[in-house]
Amino acid sequence: MDSSTNGGDEAALLAVIFAALGLILVVSFIANVIMTYFIWSAYKVVPAQFQKLKAGLVWLCVVPCIGSIMLIVCSVMIPQAFQAAFAARGRSEFGNCSFPLALVGSIGMLAGGVVPVIGGLIALGCFVAFIVFIVKLHGYKRALLAG
Repeated sequence: MDSSTNGGDEAALLAVIFAALGLILVVSFIANVIMTYFIWSAYKVVPAQFQKLKAGLVWLCVVPCIGSIMLIVCSVMIPQAFQAAFAARGRSEFGNCSFPLALVGSIGMLAGGVVPVIGGLIALGCFVAFIVFIVKLHGYKRALLAG
């Protein structure tokens, strides 16, 4: 067998692997930007005096490396801000504003990348939990806008 043909097959395989990894990175970055946008759009309606961090800082979730830590920070601060805004209006029907759901979702996504073998499943499950949190955030947003 000709060794040049074998080397060409390996190069093609490497190209396919790198293309697939690049595609995964691009899709995950786009998903991160979309998720951050939805968090930001819900959080920006909280009156400034109740915001625990400025609404623009939510976009730090998109920055590689610190984004995972910032997501956890947002998961703690954003429900607290909604709670404070509702409390100021005398509304308590929203309880903890999905704080545990946000925390489990954000920490689980981070931990899922570290845990071998089943980490992907953990991260996927926690991603779904975080999406549920984002949907609930938009319900809180509508409640704040309604007064």
